[in-house]
Amino acid sequence: MKMKKIPIAIIFYLLFSFSLCPNESTVFAVSAPPSKEVQSDEETITKKDLAALKKQGVVAKDVNVHQLNQDQGSPDDSIDMITAEDDLRNYGLRQNGQDEMVSDEKPHTVRQLLGKPYPGTDIIPKKGDILVTSTGALNGLIGHAGIVINEKNYASIPGFKKHPNIDSIQSWFRYSANTKVIRINHENKADLAGDWAHDYVKGNPKARYSITMSIQSLDPTYCSKIVWQAYAKTGDAVGHAKLTIKAPYGFLKKRSYKTVTPKVIVNEGRKIGGLNF
Repeated sequence: MKMKKIPIAIIFYLLFSFSLCPNESTVFAVSAPPSKEVQSDEETITKKDLAALKKQGVVAKDVNVHQLNQDQGSPDDSIDMITAEDDLRNYGLRQNGQDEMVSDEKPHTVRQLLGKPYPGTDIIPKKGDILVTSTGALNGLIGHAGIVINEKNYASIPGFKKHPNIDSIQSWFRYSANTKVIRINHENKADLAGDWAHDYVKGNPKARYSITMSIQSLDPTYCSKIVWQAYAKTGDAVGHAKLTIKAPYGFLKKRSYKTVTPKVIVNEGRKIGGLNF
């Protein structure tokens, strides 16, 4: 029996399709090893996954599964999207004539001239805004976080074997379309946090990437640790701790904030798994 010849155009189409479907996830901006185990809501990273991450040097040897997954919480604890019923001025916002949220800035101010709005909005980034993405993510432990340091840039660390850096907000949304932006209702605390993050990156350009329980140390670090330290070392907005791990998804939980009220001001993306982005 003769085999039918497959048109070469179909072959190229199949090769191109597979190239667009990478089999990769991100844990705190690091490649996470695949696991055949079924993961429950309470245990997003399995012992097998954790062992592989430790072998790579991504996670410290004394960290256990519970410590990595401790920021998991009830959906009822999720931060609310900002609405007209909130005190918008405390968040640097107002409603325009079309009832849309816009930055509460006078025309032609330095912030308005320098800043570019978040995608799909008329909201200019502000120092201290927290960026959390679910791109390539699974139930929150896996993901990425950054903190805005001015109208154009944010501070973070890209991932394993990388160092703290400052990058453009435009670049963040280019590669992390599924993003929530959180803003607190205290401009001074947000400004202090943004300044601390800027100074940290400038003062620690060679800090290593590793997920450890030492939340106060400056080196090693990871993305969401930089965000947490920016607030914890300059005030009481997120409380204080000595030994813990702070996951990116934790910043979407009300319980992570102590003396401020956070709101989601930008919700860019789609629903992935159990997370609405």
